[in-house]
Amino acid sequence: MPPTRRFAAASIRFRFALLVVSLGLIRPLLALGQTDGAWVALDPPARQSFSLVRDAARDRLVLFGGFQGGHGDFNDVWSLALGGSARWRVERPAGTPPAAREGQATAYDSRRGRMLVLGGSSNGGDLGDVWSLDLTGTMSWQQVIPSGTAPAAREFSSAVYDSLRDRLLLFGGVLSDGTGLDDLWALSLTGTPTWTPLSPSGAPPAPRAGAALVLDPVRDRLILFGGGQPILGSDQQTWALSLGDSMKWEQVTTSGTPPDGLYGRAGIYDPIGDRFVTISGVSHSTPVALALADTVPAWTWLAPSGPPDEPPGRYINGMAYDPVRRALVICGGYVNNSLDDTWSFCFDLSMWTRLAPIGEDLPARTDHAATIDPMSGRVIVFGGRDPFDRGDVWAMDLEGTAGWDSIVAEGTPPDVASDVAAACDTRRHRMLYFGGESTAHGISNAVWALDLDGTPTWSELITSGTPPSPRTGSAAIYDPVSDRLVVFGGLVTAPTSGVSDEVWCLTLSGTPTWSRWTPGAGPSGRAYASASYDAARHRMLVFGGFYYGDPGVDNDVWGLSLGDTATWTGVTPAGAAPAGRYGATAVVDRARDRLLVAGGGYPDVWALDLSGGSPWIELHPAAPAPEARQGSEAVYDVVGDRMIVIGGQNSTYTYESDSWALSFGGVTRPSVGCPEPQIWMPGSNLVIGFTVTNRLGSAADYRWSAAYDRGWPVLTPGVIRLGPAATDSVHLSIPVPDTAAMGVVRVTLTTWLDAEPRLVDRCEFHIRDALTPTRLDLAWAPEFTARGIRLTWFSAEPVGQAELFRREGISEWMDLSPLWQDGTGRLAFEDTTVVAGHTYAYRLRYQNGDAEAWTHEVMVRAPAPGLFVFGTRPSPARGDWSVMFDLPEGGAAAIRLLDAAGREIRELRVSGSPGLNQVPMGHLGLRPGVYWLRVRQGGPAASRRIVVIQ
Repeated sequence: MPPTRRFAAASIRFRFALLVVSLGLIRPLLALGQTDGAWVALDPPARQSFSLVRDAARDRLVLFGGFQGGHGDFNDVWSLALGGSARWRVERPAGTPPAAREGQATAYDSRRGRMLVLGGSSNGGDLGDVWSLDLTGTMSWQQVIPSGTAPAAREFSSAVYDSLRDRLLLFGGVLSDGTGLDDLWALSLTGTPTWTPLSPSGAPPAPRAGAALVLDPVRDRLILFGGGQPILGSDQQTWALSLGDSMKWEQVTTSGTPPDGLYGRAGIYDPIGDRFVTISGVSHSTPVALALADTVPAWTWLAPSGPPDEPPGRYINGMAYDPVRRALVICGGYVNNSLDDTWSFCFDLSMWTRLAPIGEDLPARTDHAATIDPMSGRVIVFGGRDPFDRGDVWAMDLEGTAGWDSIVAEGTPPDVASDVAAACDTRRHRMLYFGGESTAHGISNAVWALDLDGTPTWSELITSGTPPSPRTGSAAIYDPVSDRLVVFGGLVTAPTSGVSDEVWCLTLSGTPTWSRWTPGAGPSGRAYASASYDAARHRMLVFGGFYYGDPGVDNDVWGLSLGDTATWTGVTPAGAAPAGRYGATAVVDRARDRLLVAGGGYPDVWALDLSGGSPWIELHPAAPAPEARQGSEAVYDVVGDRMIVIGGQNSTYTYESDSWALSFGGVTRPSVGCPEPQIWMPGSNLVIGFTVTNRLGSAADYRWSAAYDRGWPVLTPGVIRLGPAATDSVHLSIPVPDTAAMGVVRVTLTTWLDAEPRLVDRCEFHIRDALTPTRLDLAWAPEFTARGIRLTWFSAEPVGQAELFRREGISEWMDLSPLWQDGTGRLAFEDTTVVAGHTYAYRLRYQNGDAEAWTHEVMVRAPAPGLFVFGTRPSPARGDWSVMFDLPEGGAAAIRLLDAAGREIRELRVSGSPGLNQVPMGHLGLRPGVYWLRVRQGGPAASRRIVVIQ
């Protein structure tokens, strides 16, 4: 009997390599996605020395950065709704993020609704930069470049926002050489941010790092407590700094027993009790309050009166005040190890409540199955071992809420647990599991279905035809075009023991029926290979795997065409390739048309361009990264443009429970462009045209539908196939009934990626009969230009002048500009002052007869700059012509000119600038005809069909 994966590691040395991460590998995420990506933990990792603020307008905590031993520094952002589900949610702010860091100073700018981050330490080096995280609307990062002489780079300084004077105050900290600081700085935030050193009277506190610093608004002063001193260690002193015209340091004489004077202390101001509050320290977490109104402020220990459950003691943790529930909130920190918990202490009840994590985390496991359920936007995990067999099912929401939910399914579950081949049957909204093994039942060849419509329910499929022999460690994909399960390889016991090279097909329409395929020469027999579906080419891809012999592992790639005749084709890229491995993960990155390979005992990530002709490329994602592991599972989330890796077993054979995303930050959602308003006549067919844009780097099928707010005949939906980054038109005939009532009809157009309904876009436009007067309304969907947002309104009647107003979030409306109606009835405006990633509302005020009228509010989110080919100048191309295109960032770009058959005619390497570029192509002597222009900058290419007339 062949060894299963439980014992295969004894035959092949478990391969691990040292992962060295350099800050030089950290790159910003671009609108169209950087190719290397950045690792982000999906379960909030335990951490210390991070930023934490309460976002008052949205009643949530916002966390940034920090450090965990073994993982290094973080630069991720998380939020927790204090009045919601109490689950941390990973955020993906727009803009370039700060470098990963720990020990930074943090303050909440209440006037502008943003988190301010100052300095800290990154990879052992001190930082002196300033960053702003806008929390209004879509979160976005922006570096603040102050004028004036800046403070020295430092970590573990303390900061407070002085709202009365609109400035940030910074005190103390420590330099990289261990020198403690006692200096005080102000960063004015009105107008151009400016640093100013302050010199209060009175003797200042001794140099210290990690002190608690809060604003006492009643007495217009700062309260400072604790912190660490480089020479004398920590103390329990309390200090006050008056903030009036004459700033002065004074040590505060207190009574009672103060808490420990450790460094990395946090504190808050409780406005109801008019007191400073912190927690006791490392030994335990009892809240301790200092009454600020007393002549001699007294320390009081607030012993919890509720259940005995309370958080462990800690330091270098986060802390915030929750005024809605009048509570002290703490999270993370360090005591023996980094912590990941979040707790709330209600002052009215004197009771601790654990906020997060709630419920169970995903139990650690390896050799499990993971698939995406595109209908509900979840990852479904089944089985595995730890080392005992697991038969449980878990789901994680992909829309941003971190955490796992256990699924209790009805019916009889499978009698196997690990190394099953899994796929999602999108037509029937169910997961399919084939083969696998368990300690109690051995190796199987059964097929199980987990129905996800309604109550999840297990059932074993009753199949016809001769099935495959029992096997474990096979690979499978679901073919959505032909509605079938395709299975390759595995460890088998019959007719002989060994590894299999067989290909089997289970048709799913009607009675599921097995048949064996003979696709010709292909990959050698193997088990624990990685399989993925290449939708652009309708084929199954197979990478790597285990076999008997030397070296016992493969690193080859094979493609199995899934058309009328199944045929194996070897994919043989030139150059270096990933090391041979089994138990790896391989997914198709549809945004960039490439295969991603990770794991299998190695910490590396590799990418293979599936369009052909390119070598393997080793990626270097921004850290911190997951540990090297084997037996993990991965899926590609096309909506979030990321590869998600779950669980596995590390080099010490420890079972992992964490989940990570390799995020590329690209824009993958399609775009549907609405036509101009139309006039209809009863009893006629109104023909309209609209556009659909594919933002993926591979060809894809998009389904579309049209609906209107009338009881007219239902329109038949359709499908359009688009090339990489291509746009095409759809023409639709709307049958207008003879009895159609007069008036305006709203038409909604929807397009979505086939088999992925979450990747969707919609637009609305209006059609009207010829006799109904039309009020002023948006003519078509807002357009995104190289400079900003273009909006166009339309009215068939004269309206003369209109006033355009804009606002962001809940701010006041701002009068932008008067607009005049042109000869076609349109009023157009291009807003070039928008900020990428921000959401704006627009409306027009105009005269409708004798009354003042307003248009409906139009909400538009300004996209980050992207890669786009506008075409040629002149168009059609003739003589000496140029190509016009947008780049998301400055730097190298490649321009390729192809003929209609795809043969390259010319390639130019240029250095472009962000935004619009024009590059002369010269007089190439081309024959008249149709050609393709393709522009690439790092990630996927953007294409445009052009016409040459001479």
